[in-house]
Amino acid sequence: MNKTQANKKAWEEVYEHKSYKTRDIVRALQKEEAPFLDEDLKKALNRLPLAGKTVYHPFSNNGRELLSLCNRYGAKGVGFDFAENMVQDANAVARKTNIDAIFIATDVLSIPESYDGKADYLLITVGSLSWIKDLPSLFSRFSKLLKPKGILVIQDSHPVADMFAADDEDNYNSDFPNLSVNDYFSRKEWVSNDGMPYMSTLKKSSTFYDHSFTIGDLINAMAAAGIAILSFEESPEDKAGILGKTPPKGIPLSFLMQAYKP
Repeated sequence: MNKTQANKKAWEEVYEHKSYKTRDIVRALQKEEAPFLDEDLKKALNRLPLAGKTVYHPFSNNGRELLSLCNRYGAKGVGFDFAENMVQDANAVARKTNIDAIFIATDVLSIPESYDGKADYLLITVGSLSWIKDLPSLFSRFSKLLKPKGILVIQDSHPVADMFAADDEDNYNSDFPNLSVNDYFSRKEWVSNDGMPYMSTLKKSSTFYDHSFTIGDLINAMAAAGIAILSFEESPEDKAGILGKTPPKGIPLSFLMQAYKP
């Protein structure tokens, strides 16, 4: 079993023990336009002409972010994720809410070529990029999915955040929460069996594998794919919640980027 297959197995396992009901997502979307979009991301999306446009969302998870976007802005959504039970739930929610979105079960690097050149926008949300070790291949695939002049919007954890330990890790020092304990340039592989507690009741799960990268790795992968950066904003907020109750202060912990395909 390769790392992609292992991650697929782990995600499907934890989702079978999800700590919420699918109907909770339906109710939230019926009550509010975009209950699952980050506020900073919404501010960026508010400036884009999304109505009637096609938005792709690789790493769409259970679909709640893309469904929120389509519900608020009147866009047409296509989500891609390899966890088949998440995709099944996402499509069920789309049907029950009459939101114009579909979800496809596929590894992001293997999205069928029939989807190439049809995305006006491509959205990447928090917690996505670290699942793919080969960033050049990932952004090459993104470039092919976008139309010419298509826009790529990325919100994710800042690579600097990987330098610090969460308060439940062995190398965390409560007296010095701003102490960096990991090498920024290590390209470390992170191995976890924690069951994704933010979404699951499992205390221990099959193994997840994700990866560190630098900002340089990210920019170079985009440049090699012919994607041009429009804006890059850093935030001190730990959007992924990976650093526990006492995240370091005065340090970029997440970022929001916009880019385009010339």
